[in-house]
Amino acid sequence: MSEKLKEIVARAELWSDSDQRELAEYAAEIEHRRSGVYYATPEDIAAIHEAERSGVASIAAVASAFKAFRQ
Repeated sequence: MSEKLKEIVARAELWSDSDQRELAEYAAEIEHRRSGVYYATPEDIAAIHEAERSGVASIAAVASAFKAFRQ
């Protein structure tokens, strides 16, 4: 583990529970990216639905995006 990461983790022990959860979520995203597995967040899902509602994305494009999340 790098020294910088060790220092951050040590300081994070003093952070609030919500900040620690946020850091854990970021770390989980990195881990998923490294494993090749992507899990859509609620924000991702909302953005896809908004793109469909606004007409920015076609129904086929939205269906394709959701299909990719399910694989």
